[in-house]
Amino acid sequence: MYKNISNRGEVTKEKIKNAVEKGAYTFERTGNDEFSVTLTYPSRVKKVKPYSLSDLQDLRWRALLIAKPSVRIDTDVDTEEHRARAMIMDEFVRQVDIVYEICNVGTKIIQVGHFGYRQFKKEISDDNKTKELIDLLKKFKGELKEWNDIVNRAQEDHYYLTFFPARYILIFLDYFTGEENNEESCETLIKFVSNKARMPSKKEISNVSRGKKDHYLVLCEIGAKLKNIFANIPIQSIPLRTRGKLITSDLVLEGKLFVARCKNNLFIPNVIMSIYANHGNYPEPWQILICRSSTTTDELSIFLKRCFHASSNGYKNTLFCIANLELLNLELQYDLVNNIRSLREKYNNYLLALICFQEAGVHHHVLDQFSQNVVTTDGLGVETMKEIYHQLCPYAVCVTSDLSGQGKSGWIKKSSYRKQKAPRNFLINNEVNFSKLVHQLKEFDLRQMESLHINIVSINNYNDVNTFLFELLTLGFVYNEVDITCLPPRTTIFIEVASTVENQLFKLLPIASYLLRQHLSWDIENLIVSHETHSPIQVVCQYLDALDQNQIDKRDILLCGEGPVNESLPARRCQKLLSKYFLNQNADSVLSFRFVEIFVNFLADQLTRLFSSSHFRVESLKQMAGEENIRSTLVLRLLEVSKDFATRSVYVKAMQQESIKADSIDDIRIDVKSWDYSDHFLLYLASQNPDSICALYRDKNRVDENVRNFLRQFTDNKKGELEDYDCMSQEELLIKLVSLTRKKKDDIKLENYALSFDNLIKMALMLFRARANIPVVIMGEAGCGKTSLIGYLARIVEVKFRALNLHAG
Repeated sequence: MYKNISNRGEVTKEKIKNAVEKGAYTFERTGNDEFSVTLTYPSRVKKVKPYSLSDLQDLRWRALLIAKPSVRIDTDVDTEEHRARAMIMDEFVRQVDIVYEICNVGTKIIQVGHFGYRQFKKEISDDNKTKELIDLLKKFKGELKEWNDIVNRAQEDHYYLTFFPARYILIFLDYFTGEENNEESCETLIKFVSNKARMPSKKEISNVSRGKKDHYLVLCEIGAKLKNIFANIPIQSIPLRTRGKLITSDLVLEGKLFVARCKNNLFIPNVIMSIYANHGNYPEPWQILICRSSTTTDELSIFLKRCFHASSNGYKNTLFCIANLELLNLELQYDLVNNIRSLREKYNNYLLALICFQEAGVHHHVLDQFSQNVVTTDGLGVETMKEIYHQLCPYAVCVTSDLSGQGKSGWIKKSSYRKQKAPRNFLINNEVNFSKLVHQLKEFDLRQMESLHINIVSINNYNDVNTFLFELLTLGFVYNEVDITCLPPRTTIFIEVASTVENQLFKLLPIASYLLRQHLSWDIENLIVSHETHSPIQVVCQYLDALDQNQIDKRDILLCGEGPVNESLPARRCQKLLSKYFLNQNADSVLSFRFVEIFVNFLADQLTRLFSSSHFRVESLKQMAGEENIRSTLVLRLLEVSKDFATRSVYVKAMQQESIKADSIDDIRIDVKSWDYSDHFLLYLASQNPDSICALYRDKNRVDENVRNFLRQFTDNKKGELEDYDCMSQEELLIKLVSLTRKKKDDIKLENYALSFDNLIKMALMLFRARANIPVVIMGEAGCGKTSLIGYLARIVEVKFRALNLHAG
């Protein structure tokens, strides 16, 4: 390693020398809009990894340092050798500069949809590589200029070519030449212009010849076919009527450029809807261009042509809008300003609005150049936007709640099924951006019989998500540099926004707040009750119903076998039972259906395991213990334990919230409820011997007398006394743990572990939670034994234990 580091300069020189003398540059189209280059050269020692453009840029920087060192060269060094080395370095730098420019021009050629570059690969490896690179660059520039001239002429002659970027024209070319069966993609594209348009079948059209060398004629044929598709369809414009307050200054006049300056980027949709409300019509997808950092010169150019040529092609009095101009780089902004000025000199019957978000103290080229036309506005107000979107999107509902676990997803499923739709979950979370959302929705492939459930969990790019929702709900279309997609007509949309502190996430998505809103709050009457007799809630309520009617000690509740329960309890009855036995003392602390779910799952698991044993049948208990209320006592004890399972976190959370209100760090006290104050009573059947009944308890003196009499029959103690776990040895505790967790009777090898009763009952509680599908969080000081406790339990139950350390910082 030391040798490699010390000789790093010599290694770099050798790499650059090989690149100049033996290297081969390979230029290739590798993706939809991607143009790449790789450099390779032969090596006798080992296979050399190809150099990408970024690798070449790194080597170029090193070559500059070698060719022009910052320290003075010793005069004793062979000047001829130094000059030769410097010439190689300069030659390499020049080659990389040309390669970089070739890649830029090549990318532009692909982006503008040149028919001759749908597939491209060329290798340059001769001795005179620099000259060949220069010739290739000249060829690219010439063909790019020629193609732009051809496209400009074709778009002037055929207006509908301006509705689609070059990459989409290629889709039509494939269809009209008959080489690809992409009718579905073409249908989506023509709906971008008109929902009433229909793509003609291949039998109804004459094919375009791909073999024609005159690209202008090919474009004209495509333009003529597009005109035939839209010619007989009336231009659609949906009137926008509102009784809300309009912003009269947001009025676009014919022949006068309107430039809006917005001080909050979340209100860009409000500004767009404001200018269209004043115009009197809802915007169509082809009337709006919302810029992104990936927006190209081609997209801006064809949009401006679409706008300024609209009046002379049957689209008089059509308003066009370009928004989010601040996301364009300076070069694109400069070109946009020049193009608009050039077109304004030729045409005076256009309607064009530019919208730009400007942060305080930041200057934008567009705003500076059109300063006389700038209007500062934040668009329509909240109430007016709500009225507009209630009319525009009557099938879209935003579902929120103050706390998680209020049943948002359940409400959406129920509402969707009521509309005879199958809900599909479209998840939005974390680092998702606009392009990913468009691609995700295209791959989603929503059907007419399905509803769209947009589940927004947590996001960082909230502006991208807000823009995505705006385009989807307002225009019905979303597209990026590669994909375009739309929803089926009259799609039912549910937008679920995750609950956050003070609804911060909901406030960052203004578009969601303008929709019809269903805000859910905690109410046991909203609990959805399953009618399956074996579901956890029905199991629990069957026992609670028997307890409530004083029948639990008189009749058996059989869930299977002979005479099982066949009828489920009504939903209203289940809700009343849970209110009485779970919420009666916890009404103020239980604010979520999640607590009810934990309570029900744990209690159902315990009841099912225990009362499936013949020992707990009514007749068996009478013969064994002579007691008549053991079953009711056990159910009540299990109720208390289940409540503790479900509501423990509520107490801890309350303590945390109180600590947050402290005036200083020294005043913070988080008093977590100790395990010692929880009266855990766990009754279970031994895994290796189902006829054996065991119990875990902290204090045997706190066990109910009738239950104690029943348990004495299963103890090996001659005096018939209950076992005292505090006095047990580690070997005896291990036997109890094994009987609780393992069905196999084979021996297992365990590492040394100081097993105590406190650890035993913690392991038991963790195991019971896991069986009831309840998450477990273990807290404690560093080094107190959390990891070792979990690892020991994992070895006992023979499951793989994997620790993932996530340290703060």
